[in-house]
Amino acid sequence: MPASKKQLRKLYELSLLLSGEPDEIIHQIASMIAEFYNVRVVVLTEIRDKELHFLCASVDGELKTSLGHLPLEFAPGVLLKEGKKNQFFNQLSEVFSQIDFLKQKKTSFYFGEPAIASSGNVILTACLLGEKYRDLSEESIDLLRIFGQRIAMELERKSALVMQSATEIALKNSQSQLYNLTNISPVGIFRTNVTGQCIYVNALWCQFSGMTIAQVESDGWMQAVHPEDRSLIINAWDKSLKQNQNFELEHRYLTPQNKVTWVVGRVAAEKNSEGEVVGYIGVVTDISKRKKQEMISEEIYQKLLQAQNIAHLGFFEYNLETDETYWSEETYRIFGTNPQQTTPNFESFSNFVHPEDFPLIKGAREQLESGVLYDTDYRIVKPDGSESILHGQAKIYFDERIKQRKIVGTVQDVSERKYVENALNALAEFSVIDDVNVFYKSMAYNLARAYNAQYAFLGLFAEDNKEAIVVQAIWIGSDFGENFQYELKGTPCADVINHQMEMVLKNVACLYPEDLMLAEMGIESYFGAPLITPSGKKIGLVVVMDTKSMYKGQWSQSILSLFAQQIASHIEHNRGEKEIKNSQKTLSSILDNMLDVYSRTDKDGVLTMMSPAGTAILGYQINDVLGAPLAALYLNPDDHDKLLQALNDNNGRVHNFTVALRHKDEHTVWMSTNAQYYYDEQGNILGVEGITRDITQQYFDELQMKKMSSALEQTADMVLIADKQGIIEYVNPMFEKITGYSKDELIGKTPNILNSGEHEKDFYKNMWKTILRGDVFTDVLVNKKQDGSIFHQDEIITPLKNDDGEITHFIATGRDISKRIENQKRLQYIAHHDALTSLPNRVLFMDRIKRSLVRAKRNHERVAVLFFDLDRFKNINDTLGHLIGDKLLIEIAQRLKKDVREDDSIARLGGDEFAVLLDKVRKENDVTHIAHKILSSLEKSVMIDGHSLYTTASIGISLFPDDGEDAGTLLKNADIAMYRAKDTGKNNYQFYSKEMSARAIQRLAMENSLRMALKNNEFVLHYQPQVDAKSHAIIGVEALIRWQHSKLGLILPANFIPLLEETGLIVDVGDWVLEAAFEQLKAWSLSGYDDLTMSVNVSSRQFHGQNFYNRIVEMTKKYNLLPEKIELEITESILMDKQMQTIENINKLDSYGFRMAIDDFGTGYSSLSYLQRFKINTLKIDRTFIKDVVSNADDAKITTAIIAMAHSLKLNIVAEGVETQQQLDFLQQQDCQLIQGYFFSQPLAAEPLTKLLEGGFLPPVADIKSM
Repeated sequence: MPASKKQLRKLYELSLLLSGEPDEIIHQIASMIAEFYNVRVVVLTEIRDKELHFLCASVDGELKTSLGHLPLEFAPGVLLKEGKKNQFFNQLSEVFSQIDFLKQKKTSFYFGEPAIASSGNVILTACLLGEKYRDLSEESIDLLRIFGQRIAMELERKSALVMQSATEIALKNSQSQLYNLTNISPVGIFRTNVTGQCIYVNALWCQFSGMTIAQVESDGWMQAVHPEDRSLIINAWDKSLKQNQNFELEHRYLTPQNKVTWVVGRVAAEKNSEGEVVGYIGVVTDISKRKKQEMISEEIYQKLLQAQNIAHLGFFEYNLETDETYWSEETYRIFGTNPQQTTPNFESFSNFVHPEDFPLIKGAREQLESGVLYDTDYRIVKPDGSESILHGQAKIYFDERIKQRKIVGTVQDVSERKYVENALNALAEFSVIDDVNVFYKSMAYNLARAYNAQYAFLGLFAEDNKEAIVVQAIWIGSDFGENFQYELKGTPCADVINHQMEMVLKNVACLYPEDLMLAEMGIESYFGAPLITPSGKKIGLVVVMDTKSMYKGQWSQSILSLFAQQIASHIEHNRGEKEIKNSQKTLSSILDNMLDVYSRTDKDGVLTMMSPAGTAILGYQINDVLGAPLAALYLNPDDHDKLLQALNDNNGRVHNFTVALRHKDEHTVWMSTNAQYYYDEQGNILGVEGITRDITQQYFDELQMKKMSSALEQTADMVLIADKQGIIEYVNPMFEKITGYSKDELIGKTPNILNSGEHEKDFYKNMWKTILRGDVFTDVLVNKKQDGSIFHQDEIITPLKNDDGEITHFIATGRDISKRIENQKRLQYIAHHDALTSLPNRVLFMDRIKRSLVRAKRNHERVAVLFFDLDRFKNINDTLGHLIGDKLLIEIAQRLKKDVREDDSIARLGGDEFAVLLDKVRKENDVTHIAHKILSSLEKSVMIDGHSLYTTASIGISLFPDDGEDAGTLLKNADIAMYRAKDTGKNNYQFYSKEMSARAIQRLAMENSLRMALKNNEFVLHYQPQVDAKSHAIIGVEALIRWQHSKLGLILPANFIPLLEETGLIVDVGDWVLEAAFEQLKAWSLSGYDDLTMSVNVSSRQFHGQNFYNRIVEMTKKYNLLPEKIELEITESILMDKQMQTIENINKLDSYGFRMAIDDFGTGYSSLSYLQRFKINTLKIDRTFIKDVVSNADDAKITTAIIAMAHSLKLNIVAEGVETQQQLDFLQQQDCQLIQGYFFSQPLAAEPLTKLLEGGFLPPVADIKSM
């Protein structure tokens, strides 16, 4: 099987770490090539003395040396001599029959790759031999070529060592022999006296240095050394003199023609027979080509490290001989630490491992030491307390003496994949459990396991009350907790019930401050889903919580939803089998829509089930593969046996089994499988089931890791690479696209070309300080494009260091987040401004007050807060509709902006409430001046949609520090003062005083008493007669509510009805009035007063409330009353609000027989047109017109017109508030039918009114007094 790219990468990384004598390294490389290229034979040969010498060979895992040689006429040698790679496929047995150790091997495949020495000659080849044809990838050939060059380097090093030894011997034997030898030596040689003055150089040294012997004698041999390396030579020479040791140093020569040559120089002291140092001899070998190859190798190595980082694959190596450990950058990132915090060793690693998984790691290490590959999953606990699941692989390597040398391995964070597997496994293991409590606990446990969470619980509604949840089972960390009940209000669970799904990744306790339990438990994240039965009924919810932020993937929501469906279906199981089938259908639907393939085989390996995803991934129709062996889909059928072996070796379960499958159109699909045996009730294996994921893209992505530059070209991020001075060396196309600059315009310049001027100098100073320190810089930059437009860039700048830890480059990556920034600013504006008027809202206004108070305290200044609402706005809003009301509010906001100073703040707090903040108040006159301006401005009429509208304001004022020292107190006291302004006639302003707080407290006490009045039966009804204008007969009565307060006595409606409206109690109290009035009407009917009608006032909330019609009809039936004896009084504003609903309600009431009356007619939007649209029976003239009807001509005309209009529409007419004979006379003249007022009777309790009914008609009160 060909080596994968991942294996090749590991092989190359390991080869870079080889050390030792040249022969040892060559032998190790032969074994490594045989193992990783998976060939039976690897032969390393060398061309020497016109013959092909065998350096060594690896044959079936055995290393062979001292193998002799062959003439170059031997076929591979001919091509090697020409510097060509050679590849044979036929008749190799004849070619290799001359080689003793290969005579018995079946070799049908041969591949050879030549290696070039620094002289340019072909000196050796690395050959691969095998039984089958092998198609090597370009990456495999490149890597083999690199190994060849490494072997060539070792041979050159060996030759240099031999030559050095020979030179030293020659020096000892004869000076003349030395000169003869050095002149033909392949190395440069020089000699100096004791003082370091050069006394001899050979020809090759002159060639290296570019200097003549005369130049050396005059300028000194040090002139040949590169200026940057001279200090290295001097320091090494001094150290050698002090310690009486030889030294060896790699350095550069620089010729006068500026040619650089890399050499390795070896210097030894030359002594006389007495052991005295008489001079020094040096040997210089040209290593330029090796250095170039090392730089190429280092570049490849860096790219491999980058590929590991991109793939989030950590690398580590433990040297068993030196006890040294290396971790890659990605390894530190995976463990959530850095080299400054953690020393890489087994103890540090052990501290990260989860205590429950440490035995697993300990066992894995024992496996490693026995030579078995370590491949396992385990959990770690990071320094921040979060947990991750890692997949680790490692192998131990031996030297030629079978001695353990080092452990090399990788780690990868597989948490997300494991969470998905846990969820799918939990669902796969779902089963119906008869014991409901055991079932609940099983679900809570599986939920926690699926999401790797600390808490999970299942709750149902408390009986039919959907405002509370009873927990049925809760998993807490490592055990089940006690069940409990809690209220939904203010909790995220309430949102789950209302919104179907709630997934909060962090700060959930802050988002739901009313839920104290979240804070007590330290909950950070929350996932919840409602339990909805197959019949559509919500019965509760399931919740997963953790004290850390949980991971949210694409699967998170669907899996939680599936859990909820399964649980709800089981709960409803006892109601019928149909729900269970639907739940199973839902599970099938999920499997059908899964991107991964679920499959089952029987015990013979025949496919019995496959989810539809298999069609999308493999191209086969389900029916085409069912009944066929699963192995038939494998590219290599033997892999199915490997899968079964893996299952048997791992207790019937296997994870991440990677295999190549054949697509219907013959291309290869790479799959990763998690599989397990499934059993019958007796524990017998029935077959294999598993979930398989298409990892083809991931597989080929790994193969493309070396093409990093291409990936950068295609990335959606902006990428810039600059040198240490900030000079741009590279930008990718996305950088060009976003900035508008071309690559040619940017390279050679600094990023300052993008400077927008939006940042202070300190910002860039801090940025450079950070990256020059070697740290990563992250922030949002505001930059400028070529066209001058501004954009926001989410920027990460990473320093790139060499092996010495020196910064050489900076890599900057970023994204254009301008749209996100714009959206954030817009959301910030929306959160702090009123949507209708664009004025600051309460949140922003309170913040501005707080800031103003800080300044005022510091500068000893005063601050004023004005709080006001609009008088009669509700009347306009109810009469003309909300659209007109909104336009009025917008106009008022515009006027207010003109009335205040530039530095003052205006806010709309809600409805028709506004507030103004005045800074730097010197005296109260400054405040009253602004208040007068506001009142004058608002008094002016506003023309909106043809309506000329008038409104005024009531303003309350509080001052800092007199009336409060914090924002809340100042606004509250201004509100109290505003109510005082209303009480004193509206359209004025009032400064706050402590007495006002007392009145506000009294009003609050009144409100609290009002809430208890209904429960304590403190309300009573009084009835005022409605009298025939001519006969004075009692035709009907109007029911009027009174409050018999336990301490304050009888309270009239004007003092408590507004409070009922504000608190919403008007609906319940209104229903009580109807009930009491109907009960009394029934009592009078039983007493013989069958013709008496009962008028009852109905509020707007009551009239438009749900089931009003049904309730009043039920009351009528309850007391067996005729509906035509009941008249419901409503105001004009009710008619104008929600007109379609109002028409529908009135028509229904009219159809049933109820009578409808318009109360206080003439005070609102009086119109003949709306009287024609609504089915009205009676008009009641408001008492304000009757009061001065005799003395005021306008009131007389209005009253006359109303009566005339009622007659024309055939409506009854009732005059309210009649108190004098003159008023009665006027009304009789206008033919007004019914009279109501103190002239005949004040409102009376039921008992005294009954006595009046006994008389049948009423004389005027004045007449009664005179009788």
